[in-house]
Amino acid sequence: AFLTVSFGLLLLVLLGVLVRVIDGVTVEASAAAARSERAKIGLEQEAPLASRLSDALHTVDVSATDGWEVVTRFRPGTGVVAGDTSAVRTLPDGSIGVVMVDVTGHGAEPALRAIRVRDLLIHSLAHGHDPADALGFLGWASNDDLLASSVVMRIEPSTGVASFASAGHPPVIHIGAQEAELVAPTGPLLYLDPDSQYQVARVEITPGETVILFSDGVADVQRTRDGLPEPQALADMLVAEGGVPERTADLSIGFGDADPTDDQSVVVIYRRR
Repeated sequence: AFLTVSFGLLLLVLLGVLVRVIDGVTVEASAAAARSERAKIGLEQEAPLASRLSDALHTVDVSATDGWEVVTRFRPGTGVVAGDTSAVRTLPDGSIGVVMVDVTGHGAEPALRAIRVRDLLIHSLAHGHDPADALGFLGWASNDDLLASSVVMRIEPSTGVASFASAGHPPVIHIGAQEAELVAPTGPLLYLDPDSQYQVARVEITPGETVILFSDGVADVQRTRDGLPEPQALADMLVAEGGVPERTADLSIGFGDADPTDDQSVVVIYRRR
């Protein structure tokens, strides 16, 4: 009888332990399922935001300006958003404002920072400041964990004169009928020094000519192609094989395959004949 009672008590103890284990597993499974559901809902909520952010990275509005065509291409290194952004738009005085910004990093946070810098620069152009001053005004907003390159350009549609300043960005390519001109940066990267100074460069875009802005994911001065710095190799290829703006943009974005994890952006500005 004693053995029977002892065995019964042992079974009750084991049953209690088993119930607690099952309850614990059930609770953990429920918690894991809840976390998974919250993550799924979070992704579903963030996906439209990421899509809208991607759409906002590169904007063009020159509908009020005759005689010019603008084509953009963008290929993020990872995901759908990145630190490259650009804007081309007709400014209040009738000129064309062009800004490209490349902020270090990938994802939503660099994208938001890049858009903020871009919009500050376009705003400065819209208020009549020249491209060099527009870049210089950003010095007060120096940020230790932010590094960016940029090109800021103003084009006079009637004359084709493009005035621009470049903060450590890859060279601007000006493609004529037979040759290409590469214009080097006119100052250092943004946010390296709050007292940085920038110079203004100028090119004249005659009918049938093109100006191209691109990020270093497309062509980097530190890399070579066929024995030439990548920007020069890109320019030579476009002179030989380019043509209409769409083809020029496609060739340019396809050129940047050396590092597929880097963001790639191209802005092609063409003056019609």
